[in-house]
Amino acid sequence: MAADQRRLHLTLTGEGIALFGRVSIEAERIYRDIEARFDARRLGKLFALLHELCELKPAEPPRPAPARTRRTAKSKAAKGR
Repeated sequence: MAADQRRLHLTLTGEGIALFGRVSIEAERIYRDIEARFDARRLGKLFALLHELCELKPAEPPRPAPARTRRTAKSKAAKGR
């Protein structure tokens, strides 16, 4: 199956550009802190592994989680009899 080639072009408003500027400064600071504590070589390895994980295709569609029932004190007492 061919890779998805769809593209989307977005334009930020002035407010969005300002927000992006503030967030990117903080994100860069956080990234430098992680790199300093984790070291660049290990961080690169982590990113490579995460990229591999993102590329995995599920073997089959995920099954919905089974419905969970809530047990009340009354139903717990009945079960214990």
